[in-house]
Amino acid sequence: MSIVTLRWYWECRTRPSRARASPLWSTARCGLILRCGRASGCGCVSNATSARGYALRLPGAAPWVMAIDGQPAEPFVPREGRLGLAPGGRLDLFLDVSAGAAGITPVLSGFRDETPIARLVPQATGEAPAARPRSQPLPLPANPLPARIDLRNALRVDMSLGENSAEGKASAFHLPAAPLFTVKRGRSVSLALRNVGASARLVHVHGHHFRLLDALDDGWKPYWLDTLVVVAPVERIAFVADNPGKWLIESRMLDRTGGGSAAWFAVS
Repeated sequence: MSIVTLRWYWECRTRPSRARASPLWSTARCGLILRCGRASGCGCVSNATSARGYALRLPGAAPWVMAIDGQPAEPFVPREGRLGLAPGGRLDLFLDVSAGAAGITPVLSGFRDETPIARLVPQATGEAPAARPRSQPLPLPANPLPARIDLRNALRVDMSLGENSAEGKASAFHLPAAPLFTVKRGRSVSLALRNVGASARLVHVHGHHFRLLDALDDGWKPYWLDTLVVVAPVERIAFVADNPGKWLIESRMLDRTGGGSAAWFAVS
């Protein structure tokens, strides 16, 4: 993989005259945040909105996803180079820009009708890029999360999304007095998220990262998440309850601010 020696900064389409030409930190009114480290070609994209999802594409830059929601993943290039960001979602990326190192990389948002919302601008450091064979980057060092989840002996729980009478209103959600479940520390939990409404739901689990299970519960996606958009009638997630305390599970309609529903669980 050829990593060019460039620094990057983020310019938002909504305020080009006020773009900060800083290779280390920049923000945008559109709700997206890009942090670029001193190691050229790497950065973190965050969705700082509370209810809006993004589908991003960076033409001319092959993005390798290195971490999702703060947890290292097996590096991969997303299909069609498209990056999905749920509200509150984070992606750590390596960018292979060897094909167009001298140009400006647009950041496009949308599926059918893509709109340029920002751009990545290279700033040369004076060092010549090293020509190296292109290869997959090595994974980031793993955090202390379990290598496996015991689904066979997991506590199985159902959670219905969208049953709060205040759903869609600006008021704060009502927190039930009783926990959705109580689990002993170290036990696996398999949680079925049932979308009983007609709209996509955003679910955020506090205190734990989880795996998104395959449809037959015979495996999981090779990355960790703490936020999930539930479009299907049922999505199943699993995690090891290794963090003692009382933890919130938030749910709200996508593209709606305020309101929502919530449950909580206890790890003893």
